[in-house]
Amino acid sequence: DHKDPTYAAMIASVDESVGRVMKTLDELKLADNTVLIFVSDNGGVGGYDRPDGMIREPQSKDAAAKKHKHSGGITDNAPLRSGKGSLYEGGIRVPMIAAGPHIQPGTKSKQYIISEDYFSTILHMASIQNPTVRQIVDGKSFLPVLQGKQKNIDQKKTIIWHYPNNWTNIDLKGISWASAIRQGDWKLIYFHKQQTVELYHISNDIEELHDLSRVELTKTKALANILTQTLKDRT
Repeated sequence: DHKDPTYAAMIASVDESVGRVMKTLDELKLADNTVLIFVSDNGGVGGYDRPDGMIREPQSKDAAAKKHKHSGGITDNAPLRSGKGSLYEGGIRVPMIAAGPHIQPGTKSKQYIISEDYFSTILHMASIQNPTVRQIVDGKSFLPVLQGKQKNIDQKKTIIWHYPNNWTNIDLKGISWASAIRQGDWKLIYFHKQQTVELYHISNDIEELHDLSRVELTKTKALANILTQTLKDRT
């Protein structure tokens, strides 16, 4: 159901370009000393017009009936809710692929990380400790996961997104004007314009259909306090 030839061509171009980079590394005999990290900066554009953020496949054996109903966007992030510009999982949950020395082939992990972690991880790969930098280093190395030594480095890792501005003219809740915090399986989103919060248990509710903010009051307050204090400390 994707009918955007320009977007398809862009994806094909990225695919070809990555292939050329890897081929050149082999030709220059640099592949054994180079780590490649491939990751998107956000989820795909699309999925905004589905109220529950999800495409469901009908429980029918009929091939035609089982065809997904596309949301009309350029891409779709189902079963994740929403897309680019949103702090729902469809906007911030993306896969990461890495290859090269230090990395155990075939290793898979569900450890969640954020872009700030790359700096610490690359320093770890290069055996650089306590670098002299002026800014705060927020990231944490996930090298043990890449090496296959650990499946997870921190199952209660706290990460924060802060997006108090307008990304697009799409006027839907969850797109822009929001901040979020994830700690373990719990994720809280604060919507600046509405001044409201939503709480989700990600491992049990990856579609983010069930807001638990009025049920899990203690968890909601705890995450809201951490988010508020962290943002105050950074401003």
